[in-house]
Amino acid sequence: MRHRGRMALAMVLTTGVWRTLSAAGDATSGAAVYKASRCSMCHQVAGAGGKMGGPLDAVGSKHDAEFLRKIIKDPKAMDSKSRMKAYPSLSEKEMDDLVAYLLTLKSPPDKK
Repeated sequence: MRHRGRMALAMVLTTGVWRTLSAAGDATSGAAVYKASRCSMCHQVAGAGGKMGGPLDAVGSKHDAEFLRKIIKDPKAMDSKSRMKAYPSLSEKEMDDLVAYLLTLKSPPDKK
């Protein structure tokens, strides 16, 4: 009986960690959320977009899904000096999709 309890706990912990490291959403839909939320007003991807928030080209190499969720939902909780707008009203699906998209951004833009 104790073995089953440990196994169930291990599955829960593993699932939670996996969700933290990966994204449950759809990256294609996440690109649409990125556009609809007007993230490009402040952020750049492949050189397109604003400069105030900085480029996101390699964000998927620098941060995991849990960090991205937290900073999108409440940037000031992550960095009190953040100027980023909070997005607490994104649905869970929209958040999952947006995070999945951001995690695909692995490389800095090519220098020309």
